Amino acid sequence: MQSESAFPIQHFKFIKASNAHVLHDTSTLQQKMQRAPLLLSVLFKLTNCFSMKVGRLQSVAVTGVLECNGAPAENVKIMLYDKGILSNSKLDEGSTESSGRFYLSWSKREVTKIDPEISIYHNCNHNKQCYKRIRIGIPKKFISIGSIPFYTFDIEKLDLAVGTSGETTRC
Repeated sequence: MQSESAFPIQHFKFIKASNAHVLHDTSTLQQKMQRAPLLLSVLFKLTNCFSMKVGRLQSVAVTGVLECNGAPAENVKIMLYDKGILSNSKLDEGSTESSGRFYLSWSKREVTKIDPEISIYHNCNHNKQCYKRIRIGIPKKFISIGSIPFYTFDIEKLDLAVGTSGETTRC
C-alpha cells in the first residue's frame, strides 16, 4: 500500500535560492503568471488614458495664394512648424496647386501652447539650385482648442517676387 503525500508532488518544485533549496508552490506561481498579462493590459490602458488626458487638443489652419510676378506660383513647398525653444517640430507640409492656392492644417494634444509658423520655399526670380525661404508667424488668435480649427489664418495673396523682410536663401 502506497502512502499518499500530504502535498501533490506535481505542484511543487525545488528552486535554488542563494545556495539553499526552497520548496516552492508552482500552482501559486502559475496563477500569478496567468494574471500578469491581465495586469499589464490594465496598466497599459490606464497609462494610455492618462496620456490622452495630459495636455489639450489644439489645432491650426493656414491658407493663401502665392504668385510669382503676378502669375500663380505652382508647386511651391510650404511647411507648417511649431517653433520650439531648442528646435522646430514639423506639423504639416504641402505644395501649392496650379492656381497658387494652398491649405495646411494640424491638430494634436500638446502639453504646451503651440507657436506655429509657415515656411515658404520658392525660387521665384532666383536660381533653381537654391531656394528662398519666407517665414510667416501665425497669430495666437488662430490657434483653436479642439480637433477642428475654428479659424483659418489667411495670408491672402502673396507675390514671391516682391520679397519680404527676413527672407533667407537655402541651398
